[in-house]
Amino acid sequence: MTTVRRLTVVGAALGAIVLGATKVAISADVRPDYKVWIEETGIFLREAVDLYKRGNARAAKAKAEAAYFEVYENLEGPIRINISAKKNYELEEEFVSLRKMIVEAMPAAAIEQRTTDFLAKLRAVAPALEGGVDLVAESAPEATEPREAAREAKALEIEPVWRQALHGIESGLETALDTYKAGDAKKATELAIQTQYDHYKNSLLETAVRRFVSQKEDFHKNSLFSEVASMMRDGSPPAAVEMRISALMQSLHEDLPGLPVVDGAISKREAKKAAESSLPASDWPQVAATLVQEIDKATAP
Repeated sequence: MTTVRRLTVVGAALGAIVLGATKVAISADVRPDYKVWIEETGIFLREAVDLYKRGNARAAKAKAEAAYFEVYENLEGPIRINISAKKNYELEEEFVSLRKMIVEAMPAAAIEQRTTDFLAKLRAVAPALEGGVDLVAESAPEATEPREAAREAKALEIEPVWRQALHGIESGLETALDTYKAGDAKKATELAIQTQYDHYKNSLLETAVRRFVSQKEDFHKNSLFSEVASMMRDGSPPAAVEMRISALMQSLHEDLPGLPVVDGAISKREAKKAAESSLPASDWPQVAATLVQEIDKATAP
Protein backbone atom coordinates (compact mmCIF):
# COMPACT_ATOMS: atom_id res chain seq x y z
CA MET A 1 0.00 0.00 0.00
CA THR A 2 1.40 3.40 -0.88
CA THR A 3 0.99 6.83 0.62
CA VAL A 4 2.31 10.23 -0.34
CA ARG A 5 5.28 11.09 1.85
CA ARG A 6 7.46 14.12 2.28
CA LEU A 7 10.77 14.59 0.48
CA THR A 8 13.67 16.13 2.32
CA VAL A 9 15.40 19.00 0.57
CA VAL A 10 19.01 20.10 0.98
CA GLY A 11 18.61 23.79 1.81
CA ALA A 12 15.26 25.38 2.60
CA ALA A 13 14.79 26.89 -0.86
CA LEU A 14 17.35 25.17 -3.07
CA GLY A 15 14.90 22.83 -4.81
CA ALA A 16 14.04 19.18 -4.39
CA ILE A 17 16.59 16.39 -4.08
CA VAL A 18 15.31 12.85 -4.01
CA LEU A 19 17.22 10.96 -1.34
CA GLY A 20 17.63 7.23 -0.85
CA ALA A 21 15.46 7.28 2.28
CA THR A 22 12.36 7.59 0.12
CA LYS A 23 11.78 5.63 -3.06
CA VAL A 24 9.87 8.05 -5.24
CA ALA A 25 8.02 7.50 -8.49
CA ILE A 26 5.81 9.69 -10.64
CA SER A 27 2.29 8.37 -10.85
CA ALA A 28 1.25 7.75 -14.41
CA ASP A 29 -2.28 6.44 -13.99
CA VAL A 30 -3.84 7.66 -10.75
CA ARG A 31 -3.49 11.27 -9.66
CA PRO A 32 -3.80 12.07 -5.96
CA ASP A 33 -6.94 14.05 -5.16
CA TYR A 34 -5.40 17.03 -3.42
CA LYS A 35 -8.74 18.78 -3.00
CA VAL A 36 -10.07 15.81 -1.04
CA TRP A 37 -7.07 15.90 1.32
CA ILE A 38 -7.50 19.65 1.77
CA GLU A 39 -11.19 19.27 2.62
CA GLU A 40 -10.44 16.35 4.97
CA THR A 41 -7.97 18.61 6.77
CA GLY A 42 -10.79 21.12 7.10
CA ILE A 43 -13.13 18.49 8.52
CA PHE A 44 -10.59 17.58 11.22
CA LEU A 45 -10.01 21.23 12.11
CA ARG A 46 -13.72 22.10 12.22
CA GLU A 47 -14.25 19.12 14.52
CA ALA A 48 -11.47 20.50 16.71
CA VAL A 49 -13.26 23.86 16.87
CA ASP A 50 -16.55 22.16 17.78
CA LEU A 51 -14.86 20.18 20.56
CA TYR A 52 -13.28 23.37 21.87
CA LYS A 53 -16.63 25.16 21.89
CA ARG A 54 -18.06 22.30 23.96
CA GLY A 55 -15.32 22.78 26.52
CA ASN A 56 -13.13 19.80 25.63
CA ALA A 57 -9.82 21.55 24.97
CA ARG A 58 -7.75 18.38 25.30
CA ALA A 59 -9.74 16.54 22.62
CA ALA A 60 -9.69 19.67 20.45
CA LYS A 61 -5.91 19.82 20.65
CA ALA A 62 -5.63 16.12 19.76
CA LYS A 63 -7.97 16.55 16.79
CA ALA A 64 -6.00 19.56 15.51
CA GLU A 65 -2.78 17.55 15.75
CA ALA A 66 -4.46 14.66 13.93
CA ALA A 67 -5.33 17.03 11.09
CA TYR A 68 -1.60 17.53 10.63
CA PHE A 69 -0.09 14.07 10.95
CA GLU A 70 -3.01 12.04 9.60
CA VAL A 71 -4.10 14.21 6.66
CA TYR A 72 -1.91 17.22 5.93
CA GLU A 73 1.14 14.94 5.86
CA ASN A 74 -0.03 13.82 2.40
CA LEU A 75 0.26 17.39 1.13
CA GLU A 76 3.65 18.34 2.57
CA GLY A 77 5.83 16.75 -0.11
CA PRO A 78 3.80 18.02 -3.07
CA ILE A 79 3.71 21.55 -1.61
CA ARG A 80 7.46 21.59 -1.01
CA ILE A 81 8.19 20.30 -4.51
CA ASN A 82 5.56 22.10 -6.60
CA ILE A 83 5.45 25.41 -4.72
CA SER A 84 8.24 25.96 -2.17
CA ALA A 85 9.63 24.90 1.18
CA LYS A 86 8.74 28.25 2.67
CA LYS A 87 5.10 27.89 1.63
CA ASN A 88 4.97 24.52 3.38
CA TYR A 89 6.61 26.10 6.45
CA GLU A 90 4.02 28.89 6.38
CA LEU A 91 1.18 26.37 6.34
CA GLU A 92 2.80 24.23 9.05
CA GLU A 93 2.98 27.36 11.21
CA GLU A 94 -0.81 27.60 11.04
CA PHE A 95 -1.14 24.20 12.71
CA VAL A 96 1.28 25.32 15.42
CA SER A 97 -0.64 28.58 15.92
CA LEU A 98 -3.99 26.81 16.21
CA ARG A 99 -2.56 24.34 18.71
CA LYS A 100 -1.08 27.22 20.72
CA MET A 101 -4.40 29.10 20.72
CA ILE A 102 -6.18 26.03 22.08
CA VAL A 103 -3.58 25.47 24.79
CA GLU A 104 -3.70 29.14 25.81
CA ALA A 105 -7.53 29.06 25.99
CA MET A 106 -8.07 31.77 23.42
CA PRO A 107 -11.67 32.75 22.52
CA ALA A 108 -13.46 30.15 20.40
CA ALA A 109 -14.42 32.80 17.86
CA ALA A 110 -10.76 33.68 17.29
CA ILE A 111 -9.81 30.03 16.83
CA GLU A 112 -12.69 29.50 14.42
CA GLN A 113 -11.70 32.55 12.37
CA ARG A 114 -8.05 31.44 12.28
CA THR A 115 -9.20 28.02 11.05
CA THR A 116 -11.36 29.56 8.32
CA ASP A 117 -8.50 31.79 7.14
CA PHE A 118 -6.07 28.86 7.15
CA LEU A 119 -8.37 26.67 5.07
CA ALA A 120 -8.67 29.49 2.54
CA LYS A 121 -4.87 29.53 2.23
CA LEU A 122 -4.79 25.76 1.92
CA ARG A 123 -7.43 25.73 -0.81
CA ALA A 124 -5.47 28.38 -2.68
CA VAL A 125 -2.56 25.97 -3.28
CA ALA A 126 -4.75 23.28 -4.86
CA PRO A 127 -4.36 24.51 -8.49
CA ALA A 128 -0.56 24.43 -8.25
CA LEU A 129 -0.64 20.91 -6.83
CA GLU A 130 -3.07 19.61 -9.43
CA GLY A 131 -0.86 20.93 -12.23
CA GLY A 132 2.40 19.75 -10.71
CA VAL A 133 4.35 16.55 -10.13
CA ASP A 134 2.67 13.66 -8.31
CA LEU A 135 4.93 12.00 -5.75
CA VAL A 136 4.15 8.48 -4.66
CA ALA A 137 6.40 6.73 -2.16
CA GLU A 138 6.51 3.54 -0.20
CA SER A 139 5.01 4.06 3.21
CA ALA A 140 7.27 3.71 6.19
CA PRO A 141 6.09 1.37 8.92
CA GLU A 142 4.76 3.33 11.86
CA ALA A 143 6.22 2.65 15.26
CA THR A 144 3.95 0.13 16.95
CA GLU A 145 5.58 0.00 20.36
CA PRO A 146 6.21 2.67 22.97
CA ARG A 147 9.60 4.32 22.92
CA GLU A 148 10.61 2.47 26.08
CA ALA A 149 9.90 -0.88 24.44
CA ALA A 150 11.67 0.09 21.23
CA ARG A 151 14.84 0.94 23.12
CA GLU A 152 16.49 -1.83 25.13
CA ALA A 153 18.14 0.66 27.42
CA LYS A 154 18.60 4.39 27.78
CA ALA A 155 22.35 3.93 27.53
CA LEU A 156 22.21 2.66 23.94
CA GLU A 157 24.71 4.30 21.66
CA ILE A 158 23.70 7.29 19.58
CA GLU A 159 24.64 6.83 15.94
CA PRO A 160 27.44 9.24 14.87
CA VAL A 161 25.28 10.90 12.21
CA TRP A 162 22.56 11.65 14.80
CA ARG A 163 25.13 12.78 17.34
CA GLN A 164 26.39 15.25 14.74
CA ALA A 165 22.85 16.42 14.00
CA LEU A 166 22.17 16.86 17.73
CA HIS A 167 25.37 18.88 18.12
CA GLY A 168 24.35 21.05 15.18
CA ILE A 169 20.92 21.71 16.68
CA GLU A 170 22.35 22.49 20.11
CA SER A 171 25.04 24.77 18.72
CA GLY A 172 22.68 26.51 16.30
CA LEU A 173 20.03 27.24 18.92
CA GLU A 174 22.67 28.39 21.39
CA THR A 175 23.95 30.87 18.81
CA ALA A 176 20.38 31.98 18.07
CA LEU A 177 19.70 32.51 21.78
CA ASP A 178 22.91 34.50 22.29
CA THR A 179 21.97 36.64 19.29
CA TYR A 180 18.49 37.16 20.75
CA LYS A 181 19.90 38.17 24.13
CA ALA A 182 22.14 40.65 22.33
CA GLY A 183 19.04 42.37 20.95
CA ASP A 184 18.90 41.15 17.34
CA ALA A 185 15.57 39.30 17.29
CA LYS A 186 15.37 39.23 13.50
CA LYS A 187 18.74 37.54 13.08
CA ALA A 188 18.02 35.18 15.98
CA THR A 189 14.76 34.08 14.34
CA GLU A 190 16.58 33.41 11.06
CA LEU A 191 19.21 31.33 12.88
CA ALA A 192 16.54 29.27 14.68
CA ILE A 193 14.78 28.49 11.38
CA GLN A 194 18.09 27.69 9.68
CA THR A 195 18.95 25.29 12.50
CA GLN A 196 15.65 23.47 12.13
CA TYR A 197 16.13 22.96 8.40
CA ASP A 198 19.87 22.26 8.35
CA HIS A 199 20.14 19.92 11.31
CA TYR A 200 16.70 18.41 11.91
CA LYS A 201 15.00 18.21 8.53
CA ASN A 202 17.85 17.97 6.02
CA SER A 203 19.98 15.68 8.17
CA LEU A 204 17.10 13.17 7.85
CA LEU A 205 16.79 13.07 11.63
CA GLU A 206 13.19 14.16 11.09
CA THR A 207 12.64 11.17 8.77
CA ALA A 208 14.09 8.78 11.35
CA VAL A 209 11.89 10.18 14.13
CA ARG A 210 8.77 9.86 11.98
CA ARG A 211 9.67 6.33 10.90
CA PHE A 212 11.00 4.77 14.09
CA VAL A 213 9.38 6.83 16.87
CA SER A 214 6.09 8.32 15.64
CA GLN A 215 4.61 10.98 13.41
CA LYS A 216 3.13 12.63 16.48
CA GLU A 217 6.56 12.96 18.09
CA ASP A 218 7.95 14.54 14.92
CA PHE A 219 5.07 17.02 14.97
CA HIS A 220 5.89 17.81 18.59
CA LYS A 221 9.53 18.52 17.78
CA ASN A 222 8.70 20.67 14.76
CA SER A 223 6.21 22.56 16.93
CA LEU A 224 8.92 23.28 19.49
CA PHE A 225 11.25 24.58 16.78
CA SER A 226 8.47 26.81 15.45
CA GLU A 227 7.60 28.07 18.91
CA VAL A 228 11.24 29.03 19.56
CA ALA A 229 11.31 31.08 16.34
CA SER A 230 7.90 32.62 17.05
CA MET A 231 8.87 33.58 20.60
CA MET A 232 12.00 35.31 19.34
CA ARG A 233 10.05 37.10 16.63
CA ASP A 234 7.40 38.21 19.14
CA GLY A 235 9.85 39.46 21.75
CA SER A 236 9.27 36.91 24.50
CA PRO A 237 11.56 37.02 27.58
CA PRO A 238 14.91 35.30 26.90
CA ALA A 239 14.39 33.03 29.89
CA ALA A 240 11.13 31.74 28.40
CA VAL A 241 12.83 31.11 25.04
CA GLU A 242 15.64 29.27 26.80
CA MET A 243 13.14 27.03 28.59
CA ARG A 244 11.50 26.14 25.27
CA ILE A 245 14.89 25.30 23.78
CA SER A 246 15.63 23.10 26.78
CA ALA A 247 12.34 21.25 26.26
CA LEU A 248 13.26 20.63 22.63
CA MET A 249 16.74 19.37 23.46
CA GLN A 250 15.36 17.08 26.17
CA SER A 251 12.87 15.66 23.68
CA LEU A 252 15.66 14.95 21.20
CA HIS A 253 17.91 13.36 23.83
CA GLU A 254 15.09 10.98 24.77
CA ASP A 255 14.73 9.61 21.24
CA LEU A 256 18.27 9.46 19.87
CA PRO A 257 19.75 6.51 21.82
CA GLY A 258 19.30 3.46 19.60
CA LEU A 259 17.57 5.42 16.81
CA PRO A 260 18.42 3.61 13.53
CA VAL A 261 20.08 5.43 10.65
CA VAL A 262 17.87 5.88 7.58
CA ASP A 263 19.18 5.46 4.05
CA GLY A 264 20.57 8.72 2.75
CA ALA A 265 21.57 10.16 6.13
CA ILE A 266 25.11 11.43 5.68
CA SER A 267 27.61 13.45 7.63
CA LYS A 268 27.79 17.21 7.39
CA ARG A 269 31.04 16.98 5.42
CA GLU A 270 29.54 14.58 2.88
CA ALA A 271 26.39 16.68 2.59
CA LYS A 272 28.46 19.77 1.90
CA LYS A 273 30.40 18.00 -0.85
CA ALA A 274 27.18 16.74 -2.45
CA ALA A 275 25.59 20.19 -2.31
CA GLU A 276 28.65 21.91 -3.77
CA SER A 277 28.90 19.43 -6.63
CA SER A 278 25.24 19.51 -7.65
CA LEU A 279 23.77 22.86 -6.60
CA PRO A 280 24.57 26.56 -7.01
CA ALA A 281 25.68 28.45 -3.91
CA SER A 282 22.83 29.61 -1.70
CA ASP A 283 22.52 32.86 0.19
CA TRP A 284 20.97 31.29 3.28
CA PRO A 285 20.49 34.56 5.22
CA GLN A 286 18.42 35.87 2.31
CA VAL A 287 16.45 32.61 2.15
CA ALA A 288 15.75 32.72 5.88
CA ALA A 289 14.80 36.42 5.70
CA THR A 290 12.31 35.69 2.94
CA LEU A 291 10.89 32.80 4.95
CA VAL A 292 10.40 35.03 8.01
CA GLN A 293 8.65 37.64 5.85
CA GLU A 294 6.27 35.00 4.53
CA ILE A 295 5.51 33.78 8.04
CA ASP A 296 4.85 37.36 9.19
CA LYS A 297 2.41 37.84 6.30
CA ALA A 298 0.66 34.58 7.17
CA THR A 299 0.27 35.43 10.86
CA ALA A 300 -0.62 39.12 10.47
CA PRO A 301 -4.06 39.97 11.93
